[in-house]
Amino acid sequence: MPNGEIPTIDEHFIPRMYYRGFSEIKTVRKKEKAFIWEYDIKSKRQIPSQVNVNSICVKKDLYELKDNSGNYIARNIIENAFKEIEYAASIVINKIHDIASNSKVYTVNLSLSDKEKGILTILIVALKYRDPWTIEKGIQIAQELFPDFDLTSARNWVLSSLLPLGVNQEWDAGTLVKSALGRYVDMSIRIGVTCNDEIITSDNPIIERKPGEFEQCGEKGVVIFPLTSKLVLFLFPVGTNYPSVDEELFKLSNEQIMEIQKEVALYAHEWIYSREKLSEEQLKIIVETRRGLGKSEHGI
Repeated sequence: MPNGEIPTIDEHFIPRMYYRGFSEIKTVRKKEKAFIWEYDIKSKRQIPSQVNVNSICVKKDLYELKDNSGNYIARNIIENAFKEIEYAASIVINKIHDIASNSKVYTVNLSLSDKEKGILTILIVALKYRDPWTIEKGIQIAQELFPDFDLTSARNWVLSSLLPLGVNQEWDAGTLVKSALGRYVDMSIRIGVTCNDEIITSDNPIIERKPGEFEQCGEKGVVIFPLTSKLVLFLFPVGTNYPSVDEELFKLSNEQIMEIQKEVALYAHEWIYSREKLSEEQLKIIVETRRGLGKSEHGI
């Protein structure tokens, strides 16, 4: 880290730029800030007022490598790598938003380049691995694989193995995240659109359905990723036979919106987020979806 640069301490495992797409932007003391509605899964209640996106899905030193004395190793190197991914992804998401907002029909070609599609795929894979629950499970696995590892060594191994560091190609090639990208090669991107701010998200926003839930899926499932309160990204395996997805941009039906809300509720760890205050119907969907889930969690 360059001398004089202030290090990042509070590290967001879901980017603030992502939640801005589900937020209401307000001016507070002459500064624009993003506020979002938050639903607590454990207490089954919606927080009575909106919260600032700066305060959600954040942990101190989440991605920091340290030695046994507690000293930082290459401080913020992982955090800064994520910032680069997030910045690149925000540009692509804004492009999709502009196309969808300005289009009067839903048969428009998105004209995303292979590089832009790759950026979205990298974001999806990164979000699947960078949360505290995955890191904690990785630490447990590391200590089983390497009995001589203490907690610090196990954690450093997980951070080095699971997260896309972007330090050099040789290192990245050996990470699990790099190999995970191969799962999404040749999958087609489609964007579902809704006129209202009906799309909700969570602290675990990547939804990956198991193979076989759609015809001709083969070994790959369909990935559902709420992009904003009006946009949902789908990754479809080649040959998937799915209704109303012949075009890159398509209008979501009420049934599809309800199904997405159920999937978001199913995959969430602790929190569900929305731009608008959740309706009674949405609250009912969330409660009924979570009922009977028990200790089983998706995406871990």
